Amino acid sequence: MKKIGELNLESLTQEEYKDFRNREAVRAIVVDEDGKVALVHVGRDNYYKIPGGGIDKGEDKIEALKRECMEEAGVHIKENPIELGYIFEAKRSWEMTQKSYCYIAEVEGEKKEPEYTSAEQRQDFSFQWISVDEAIELMKSNIPDDIALQYMARRDLMFMEAYKNSQKVILVDAVNTFVDKETGMFQEMYELLEQYPNKKIVLTNADDDQMNKFGLNDLPYEVFTLKHNPNKPDPVYFETMLRHFDLKADGVIYFEHNKDAVKSAQSVGITTYHYDPETKDLEALRDFIENNL
Repeated sequence: MKKIGELNLESLTQEEYKDFRNREAVRAIVVDEDGKVALVHVGRDNYYKIPGGGIDKGEDKIEALKRECMEEAGVHIKENPIELGYIFEAKRSWEMTQKSYCYIAEVEGEKKEPEYTSAEQRQDFSFQWISVDEAIELMKSNIPDDIALQYMARRDLMFMEAYKNSQKVILVDAVNTFVDKETGMFQEMYELLEQYPNKKIVLTNADDDQMNKFGLNDLPYEVFTLKHNPNKPDPVYFETMLRHFDLKADGVIYFEHNKDAVKSAQSVGITTYHYDPETKDLEALRDFIENNL
């Protein structure tokens, strides 16, 4: 699982925390059929968190995740939740280091009442289904003063923001970028893109004959084309594409080899990177993706 970040609010050095006890925990961005997420409110201390907690003895991560989702959100989750990433914490106040592993979990079946533990009831736990943007705003606006509680509030805010970024769509230029006219799909680029859970859409100008000629119908991602009416250097292409998929410009990122098409995409507000098909610099492409998701 990839690392999202670290929380070291007390500026501890490795030497200072190397002998602390270690703890592992799981967290979940629980998503319902309407795309809303489960957000837990800790009423006693007035901060927000996502469902999750420590891994009990004898449990694996997914077993713990399922239990926590039922306890704190009242739902069963579908099999094979998607890995979002982990956060490392070093806490002097608890003399503990912790890795929290976060997953994107979809609701399966009916929603029930949470099964809060007695400790959670004493802390006045409650929860709601809410949009991601609303959840982030509530979490940002209610960071507690207590340093120990800040770890929980800030950590789960980092997870929620990472989830929002994971919902951005990666737009991929087709011919001369993702697809070579002679050799087909660029395998190394595909392997790079597969490191991100985000949806991918391949953009092309190709007509039906070109779709077949270059193997665009066989790509692993959905392909969008207007068949040269217009081509990508015309901003209308990108405006039409966004409407077609019901996307907003700030909800996508794009990489493209044609400089005029780059300018066209940028003109409608799409964050766009010019990919050089001669150098095939995948590290630079990785940096672009990492810096904009």
